[in-house]
Amino acid sequence: MLTARWGAEVISEDGTPDRSRIAQKIFNDEKERHWLNSVLHPEILLRLEMAAAQIRNKDFIMIEASLLFEAHWSPKMDATVAIWSSPEIQMERLLARGWTQEHAEKRIRSQFPADKKLELADFGLVNNGSLESLREQCAILAKTIKNNFR
Repeated sequence: MLTARWGAEVISEDGTPDRSRIAQKIFNDEKERHWLNSVLHPEILLRLEMAAAQIRNKDFIMIEASLLFEAHWSPKMDATVAIWSSPEIQMERLLARGWTQEHAEKRIRSQFPADKKLELADFGLVNNGSLESLREQCAILAKTIKNNFR
């Protein structure tokens, strides 16, 4: 499907999709990003639902989905969590991945703003500090979720 749309250049030597080349295509052309999301989102949601149906003995299941609200999946969830960081910290982290500022800005613009996600979510975490701080917030959130969704 990817090669039919974009050619063999988006497949790496080992036969897997070349995420870097695909990212170049979809973050430089909104139409291509929408096409890819329209192909991937239904399949991903189906796989998530199938996996969740098989995991019945857990207190709760957490799914990481950066486009949860954009894909309109939030109504399918019992609760949603947004992890927020300041625009400066967000940019710093994206640049640390080796992306250019221009590419990082395109990725940020392709999603709802972090403030909007925080507003839409049932719970919010602030990720401006250390990993330990985020872990502490996650532990508190896990207790809250367990207490409210049994």
